[in-house]
Amino acid sequence: MTLCPHPTTATVLAAFLGDLTRAPARTDLKARGLAATWSVALQRAPVLAGYPILSGGAAWVEEMAILRALVEMLRPARVLEVGNRRGDSARALVAGGPIELWAIDLDDCAGHLPPGTHFVRGDQTLAATWAALPTFDLVFVDGAHTSEAVEATLDHLLPHLTERAVVAVHDCDGAAVGVTDGEGVENWLERHVNWRSILLTTPCGMAILRRTI
Repeated sequence: MTLCPHPTTATVLAAFLGDLTRAPARTDLKARGLAATWSVALQRAPVLAGYPILSGGAAWVEEMAILRALVEMLRPARVLEVGNRRGDSARALVAGGPIELWAIDLDDCAGHLPPGTHFVRGDQTLAATWAALPTFDLVFVDGAHTSEAVEATLDHLLPHLTERAVVAVHDCDGAAVGVTDGEGVENWLERHVNWRSILLTTPCGMAILRRTI
């Protein structure tokens, strides 16, 4: 993965997404410079446009702003979230613009999700969970935190991605969060050379993946 020393979050995403970008991000993201890497500071209030932040964690607020920015920039029609918990990131996604939101989780999280979400209860690593799913323009993966689970999820996900789809994978900074999601992404990318990625050095690390078109 490539660490990006660009001056602002919006610049980083726009440069990487390139021809996929349909509009600039409206989310207020301000740069906080770090050596050979970057992070973002942001004004808390406008991030979710009225949706409550249930977890209350500052790291979540920072990373939810990136999810909202992705929706603002890509204007996807259909979005999938893998791993839902209390619904914070789902709310960030719908705050970015009008989308058809789908969600997968092993537990029953339907009550925490925005109204109208298509919820599928199942194991993200099993083919049966994916059998009836449509295709997606944007996907956020934040479910089981092992390299094997992330690889299996990306493998199952691939037939459900549109040509211009973008995939964001959370918790990819293993040193910071003590999980192996990042290793799973790297292993998957080694098998799919027509995909490329950047690693956003947020508190937990977020990888952004796209096809080379």
